[in-house]
Amino acid sequence: MERATSAVNADDAKPSRTEWPTVVLAAVIYGSWSAVVLVGGRMPWWASVALLAVIVAWHGSLQHECLHGHPFRSRRANTVLASVPLGLRLSFDVYRRDHLRHHSDEILTDPRADIESYYVTAEAWNAMSRPTRAVAVFHQTLFCRVLIGPPTANY
Repeated sequence: MERATSAVNADDAKPSRTEWPTVVLAAVIYGSWSAVVLVGGRMPWWASVALLAVIVAWHGSLQHECLHGHPFRSRRANTVLASVPLGLRLSFDVYRRDHLRHHSDEILTDPRADIESYYVTAEAWNAMSRPTRAVAVFHQTLFCRVLIGPPTANY
């Protein structure tokens, strides 16, 4: 089996040219975020929060593409594009380090080895007590992943 790291860690995975649709998307993301921040005082707070939540999630997707070598051939250019901390949760360098470590596993999403997997094996599930299973299920909820996960993650 070919190791996944060869496609993500090395600069050999660079696209052959600039991917302009992704660059335009980045401009839309940063422009949208700026517009909401600038006019946020003139709209209900809940509308600003909802719009920013969508934009920040979209930005996370952009960051993911950038750390995998898109839209530019240059790692430095991709880092500059993705490093603006819109979400204020996790630096791009920490995200890149941990996410690429996730790709260094032979089998992605293997719950025994993958640091980004939130799944458990059937054997592990069967060995859990009911309270431990409840915690595992709760950990998958949006509430837990957004409000409890970030402060308890090992950065």
